[in-house]
Amino acid sequence: MGRWGFVVMLGGLLLMGANPLISWGFSSGLRPLDPAAGGAAAGAASCRTCHQDVYRAWAGSRHAAAATNALFVSALEKEPDPRCVNCHAPLRAQGRRDEGVNCAVCHVRDGKVRTARPMSALGEAAHKSELAPALAEPGFCAQCHEFAFRRADGSLSDDAPIQSTVTEWRAYRDRGGQKSCRDCHMAEGGHRFWGAHHRPTLDQAIAYSLSPSAAGCRLTLQNQAGHAVPTGDMTRRLDVVAVTAAGRRRVVQSLVRTFRFVPDEAGGGMRKVRDADSTLRPAERRSLDLPADAARVEVVYWFTHPRNAMTPQLRDTETRRVLFAADLEEDVPCAIP
Repeated sequence: MGRWGFVVMLGGLLLMGANPLISWGFSSGLRPLDPAAGGAAAGAASCRTCHQDVYRAWAGSRHAAAATNALFVSALEKEPDPRCVNCHAPLRAQGRRDEGVNCAVCHVRDGKVRTARPMSALGEAAHKSELAPALAEPGFCAQCHEFAFRRADGSLSDDAPIQSTVTEWRAYRDRGGQKSCRDCHMAEGGHRFWGAHHRPTLDQAIAYSLSPSAAGCRLTLQNQAGHAVPTGDMTRRLDVVAVTAAGRRRVVQSLVRTFRFVPDEAGGGMRKVRDADSTLRPAERRSLDLPADAARVEVVYWFTHPRNAMTPQLRDTETRRVLFAADLEEDVPCAIP
């Protein structure tokens, strides 16, 4: 296993408070969860009787739709990698593919329900439990939300990971940030796991301001999230778009991670590595001068690459959202007298 694989699967757990001595059975998507090795085949419906509020929250979450949402289905058709299914439907071999990441994926191992807090006497009477404070730590999230590229021989690459959300969170913490993953993503929504597909959460990620510049207007973006923006899927991007009075659109800057193929020393062929990263880093403040002929500015969040957005089964609301827009001539008199 390469350096990044070690950091994510073991070192990350140590640094962020998880207990690496408790086996979870995750493998950065290299394998599905195996019930014989501590996984679980229990369906979410079996939890609903006693945990109705939690069940309803989960049922409306992206975890529940991890393997069935249109973006994932479309991406898997283009690149049918079993590793993607191992993360998005880790219990598919047990007939739970359509439940995505269900209750058992995180909470059930070896016939015991793992909880971050001590279970009540009523809960203990209903099922065996095991205290696992790691569930409340970013290191637990890292087991799915941070992972490296795979080499031809099946090992994990030493290069920068495909997704680095938890490493980005550590950078946020090192700059004085106080929030953990669950503070934002499991706050009022609990097991809704609010993220980029929850508009209020996405709106809070960046603060926007306009000010005069020598050319006309300057747009400033301030990252208010506990990680880079965008983060997560490698095809996500944020485009700052200037629009002329005639309606001509021009991308002023794309905040995106790009990748390229290099020879794979481990087994021949080619493998993918990260080439560049222009995403908005934690706490970063970035200013962009808009073209002199800009009559309007928009900040567009893409959940997938724009060329993928042309897939017929994907609706506009599933592929992109306009996070900020201003008519410069009407809303903001930026020109310097």
